[in-house]
Amino acid sequence: MVSGDLIISQLEHKSRIKRIRDQLKRSRCAALYLTNPTRILYATGFSHISTERPLALVIPLDGTIFLITQAQPTRFDILLRY
Repeated sequence: MVSGDLIISQLEHKSRIKRIRDQLKRSRCAALYLTNPTRILYATGFSHISTERPLALVIPLDGTIFLITQAQPTRFDILLRY
């Protein structure tokens, strides 16, 4: 049974990252910073709904790709006490 979801292979995502990094090198940029959910999905296959907690993806020219998220602190009242 087909779910209707568009499945993009891991190989395709790796190819996209390679093309992004090739462009970074040509442009002499150290990294690409993405905040648009559609762009993040295109580059990685990671799907999310951006609400009150922003999310960013950083694709460096070399090295590990990483997400920047806003953590939800627990017991925030204790963290702010001084």
